[in-house]
Parts: sequence; structure tokens; C-alpha cells
Amino acid sequence: MRKRISPRLFSLSAVLAISFGGLMLLAVGSVLIVSLGGAGRNTGELLADKASLILSSIEQRIRQHLGPVVAQAEYLKNSIENGQLDVADTRALETALRSALAATPQVTGIGFIRSSLEVARVERRDGSFLTEDWSGRPEIIKVMEDFRAGKVAGWGEPVWSSPFQQTIIPYLVPVHRGGDVIGILVPAIVVTELSRYVAEISSLGQKAFILHGHDEVLAHPALADRSQPGTRERPLPLLAEVDDRVLQAIWSTDRRSMNLPLRSADQGHIVPFPDDYFIYMYREVPRLGEKPWIIGAAMPGSDVGQEAERLRMMVLIGSGLLLTSVLSAIGVGRRVARPIRDFVRVTEAVRTLDFDKVPVLPHSRIRELDAAGQALNAMVAALRWFELYLPKRLVHRLIAQGHDDLARAYERDVTVMFTDLSGFTRMASRLSPAETASFLNKHFALVGACVEAEGGTIDKYIGDSLMAFWGAPEEQPDHVERACRAARAIASKVQADNKARLAGGLALVRVRIGISTGPVLVGNIGAPSRMNYTLVGDVVNIAQRLEQVGKDVHDDSDVITLITEGVYTCLPEPEQAVFWDRREVRNREGAMAIYRLT
Repeated sequence: MRKRISPRLFSLSAVLAISFGGLMLLAVGSVLIVSLGGAGRNTGELLADKASLILSSIEQRIRQHLGPVVAQAEYLKNSIENGQLDVADTRALETALRSALAATPQVTGIGFIRSSLEVARVERRDGSFLTEDWSGRPEIIKVMEDFRAGKVAGWGEPVWSSPFQQTIIPYLVPVHRGGDVIGILVPAIVVTELSRYVAEISSLGQKAFILHGHDEVLAHPALADRSQPGTRERPLPLLAEVDDRVLQAIWSTDRRSMNLPLRSADQGHIVPFPDDYFIYMYREVPRLGEKPWIIGAAMPGSDVGQEAERLRMMVLIGSGLLLTSVLSAIGVGRRVARPIRDFVRVTEAVRTLDFDKVPVLPHSRIRELDAAGQALNAMVAALRWFELYLPKRLVHRLIAQGHDDLARAYERDVTVMFTDLSGFTRMASRLSPAETASFLNKHFALVGACVEAEGGTIDKYIGDSLMAFWGAPEEQPDHVERACRAARAIASKVQADNKARLAGGLALVRVRIGISTGPVLVGNIGAPSRMNYTLVGDVVNIAQRLEQVGKDVHDDSDVITLITEGVYTCLPEPEQAVFWDRREVRNREGAMAIYRLT
């Protein structure tokens, strides 16, 4: 049979360092290669790439700015239509609108127009919640009629807002129930924020802009530092009203086409000026209202010749950044691997149930690693509690064997022991609950130590009784001898404890033990929600009955241990036990020979 070759294992820190470094090398290196290749292209290609990047950046920013507004409005719409939000409950509606406002900082206000044309709205400016009657506003009546006629949700046209003293763009979402429009959700954003963004990406060499149609200006650097001028009749300024001669000339009759490999969605042309010429690049952004949004940038022709030199400088700077990025990625990989190695130490200790060696993971500045570390700490703390209630040695043995068939019950020859305190009920009646618990804990610690010292498994505690067994889950050929040695050890410990109790003026402890051996059904038995690795069979019942028969032994012994004939015949030395009696045991036909362990 061919020997299976184990796969080669690699260090996590090395994998992360190589992966991060390789990714950075691939990412930054790819950019450098593309940029270096662009150095050999003509000026037109450089301009086309630059224009595409600028336009894509503006479009992406617009969609990032508007996308959460749409998602939040759709979420509220679904909540209302599904009955999760009762719009008739003003308090609940206010809470929902405030939550939506808090989740979308770009929204300056949000309202809900009921079918009766009463509106409930929340404003970011002062946080006020208002209810107003808009039934006298013709534009609101028209919007409601349009939606009742089947119009779908979408961005409305820019309008002048008297409360905000700014131009806003509303997103209109009809809310239906039973086929009828019960209201309209209206989150609104101010257009000034768009001007601030185009100002950020503009420079002396290029100016970005957003037009609403061909004649109105939606965003421009000149409108970024003040509230956008507007009126109810004209919410957006016209091209001639913006202080930018270049933008004003964008649709000049003197414009001419240019031979540049523009992207399919992009357009462009050149407009000559007395001292220079300007290149206009622009594209339309669909589905943002009835009029198209036109995003674009204007660049002076005199800057065109500088692009190649700038690109060469970018290559030099990029090379330095590439080296720095790769080295930083290697450092980050090693730093990320350090807490993961600690995670492995914790999980290895948990796997072996060695909770004493489990380290407490410190907090990490990386959110996910910190969350994972604290979750592991909490898991270990919980498992330490479970350890108190589960037979740890049994779990260790089951893990060590690692057989899939342990989940099924199987037949095995075992030796079972039952112990019980004689006269415990009378003793407990003289003790407080705390004293009773302390006494039982001390007693079971004494008995349990003797059982575990002989490799036995404690199955369960039943009141003042204990059940233990030998011979499973691992095979123990000498399981009978182990059980008997444990019984003698218990007797020795109880005798020593009684001497101390007698000296302290306490009542003596009497213990009865029953031991039987034979075949049983052993394995995981119970309901799917609560399993127990235990024994089922006549051997268990006989051991328990023998412990009860011990009540009929009348002498002053501290511990009385009765065993079956099967146990007696397995003893290596016959004098270790004596014949006691032949008795009928409850629920068992015929008399059986009973021996007493000496």
C-alpha cells in the first residue's frame, strides 16, 4: 500500500507576508506598468484616459452619494408595506424617519406624505419633527396623481426649499397597500455637497462640473463655498450666472470636434479662446431625473504637453511607493499573523480541554481580530463552566480514540460501581442547605478521586449516590480489579475522614458500595438536544441493587462493599472477598450469590 504523503505546511506569517507583498507588488506594479506604457502613447490617449478617470470618479461619487438614500428609502417603503411600520402611529413614524436620517448623513431632511396630503417630516438642521398640510400645494397634488397613475420611484427635479434656504433634490418613493398609494416617502439632499466634491477634484489646470440639462449648473467649484443661489421659480443657476468664463462657453458655436479615442459613453470638443483653447470632456449620467445630468471637466490646451513629463515623474514616485508598499505589506502580514498564532494556541488548548494553559488574548487594534479574540476568551470562560458539569476524563478519552462510531451505542464488558451514603437523609435534616452542599462536595471529591485514580469514569451523581464504570470508552482488561481497588481506596479514605470527624465531634459517615460486571450497552444515549455517554443493561441495575442490599449488613464498618459472583471470580486473589449470602434481588428472578469485599 502506498504511503500517504502529508502536504507541506507553511508558516502563516510567511504566507501573509508573501501574499500581501505579492498583491501590493501586483497592484502597484500593474499600475506602474500601465502608466509606463502610457508614456509611449500620444497626448490624445493620455487625455482620454485622464478624462475617463475624472468622469468616472465624479460619476462614482454621485452614485455613492445617492445610493444609500435610495436604499434607505426602499427599506422604509418595504417596512410600511409589510406592516412592520404603522404610519398611522405618529411616534413610530417619527422614530423611523429619525433613524433613516441618522443612517444617511447626506440626507438633509426626510418626510412622508400621506394620501391625504398631510406630511410628517424631520429636518437635520434643527432636528425638529413637523406635521403640515400640503393639500394646497399644486406640485404635491400632481406628484400624488402621477404615482396613482402608475409612476415609479425615482429622483425628482431640483427644487428650492424655503425651510432649508437651499436647492434640494428629492427622491420620491410611492408606498402601496392593497393596490392603492397610501403615501410617498421623500428623502432630500442638498446640491451644495456635490459642488464641494467637484471642487476637491478640480485644480488650476482642470475644472470639474455637473450640469442639469444643457443650460443649468448643478455643481461647480464656484458654488462650493456658499449656499447655492436659487428661487422657487429657478432653483439652479444658469450657465451665464456662474462666475466661470470657461464653463459659460461650453456650448459655444465656435466649438469644434477633436480626434481623441474617447470611451463609448464619453464626449468631448474644443473651444478656442483668445489666449488659449480649452478641451471639454463630459458624459451623461442616466436615470437621475427627467433632465440628464452631465458630468464633465474642462482643461486648458497649454497643459497638454506637460502630461508626459508628469507621467515620468509618477513612475519614479510610484517605484518608491511600490517598494515602500511591499515592505509595509510584509510587516502588516507578520503583525496580522501574530494574534492568529495566539488564536491557534487557544484552540489547541481547547481541543485538548487543557483550560489551565489557555492564555487570555489581549485586545487588538484590528476590529475583526479583536472581536475574534474576545469571542475566544468568552468561549473559553464558558467552557470552563461546562467543565464543571462534564466528565473531563471521559471527553479526553473520546477525543483520543477519535472513532466515528462513538456516536453509536455498542456492547462492551464493563464493571459498574454504585456508592451511597447510609443515613444521609437523617444527617441532612440537621444541616443547613449550605452545610449539606459543602458536605456532599467534600464527600464526592473524596470518592471521585479514588475512582479516577484507577482510570474509572464517573457517570453521574444521583443525590448522595455516585455511579462509575470501568472498561469504556477505552478497553481495560483489568476493569474488575480497578473497580475493587477503587472501592478499597474509598474505604481507606472514609476511615481516615471518620477519625477526623470523630475528633471534631461530628457524626461518622457510612458508605455502601455495590459492584457488578458483565456486558452492557454503552455509548451516546438520550434525546438529540441532550445526549449522555452512559451505560444501559442489567449489570447497572444489579450494582445499584447490591448497594441497596448493603442496608442488610449490620456491623460497624465504615464502608460496606458487596460484589457479584462474576466480580469475585475475576479477583486475582480469592481471599480479597468472602461469601456473604444468597439473595433474591428486586426485579431479578432467582437468588444470586453475593460476596463482600474485604
